[in-house]
Amino acid sequence: VTVRVLTLDESKDPDDYIQKHGVGAFNRLIKDSKLQIEYKISKLQEKYNLDNIEEKVKYVNELASEFAKIASPVERELYVSKIAEQTGVSAESIISEIQRLHAVNARKSTIERFKLTPSVGAIKSRDPKKENVLRAQQQLLNLMCADKSLFSLVSKELTSDDFEEGVLRNLFNDLSTAYQKGKQPEAKIIVSQAHNASEVAQILHVDPNISDKPLAATELIRLIVKENQMEKMLRTAASDDVTSEQKLLQLKQILKKGGREK
Repeated sequence: VTVRVLTLDESKDPDDYIQKHGVGAFNRLIKDSKLQIEYKISKLQEKYNLDNIEEKVKYVNELASEFAKIASPVERELYVSKIAEQTGVSAESIISEIQRLHAVNARKSTIERFKLTPSVGAIKSRDPKKENVLRAQQQLLNLMCADKSLFSLVSKELTSDDFEEGVLRNLFNDLSTAYQKGKQPEAKIIVSQAHNASEVAQILHVDPNISDKPLAATELIRLIVKENQMEKMLRTAASDDVTSEQKLLQLKQILKKGGREK
């Protein structure tokens, strides 16, 4: 769909414009209308002083954000070349910023998809924080079973102790044992041998529909590590074996870590 932008001056809508200026004038307006992206370029040119380096950087960054939304690589490249010539900023730098934005958007999409995935079976908690980390552990185990390349990534950061005791920890150990023996785990075999077969089946048989599995696994690992660290710090702060000053320091660290997460 090609979107164009009409500027109707003081008129509120097309009918109002036609009544004031006639059909011919409206048709000329359509003919002279700008593509949506070209309209945004012109508005940003009005907004920024391109003779000022700081404003030029903002101009290019805002346009990179708009170009990142263009589906056609050819169309995107043409606009990048145009702005590179206009601003003196290399096309490679603009493309690099677009690629960075694509990566950020992919990361956000992965996180949102993960947040919308409910916990399965009986492995749930009334504590929202606990529920969050349980969901992360379940989805990470699902990805590990589906993609053997993720095992080395996970095993570098996590051990069985990082998983909830019981079903999740046992499943991690089963998957790890299979990979260490050079085997590709099969969900149906793992389920058939599991003590809590129904819960394991619900974890492994869910299709998370995630295209970038390494990115998803990295985010899940990060969340699990963070929540486990927070839990450990809370336990330490509540212990009778530490001084009041140490408890205060621990609580400050907890509040600082929690405040960084949005």
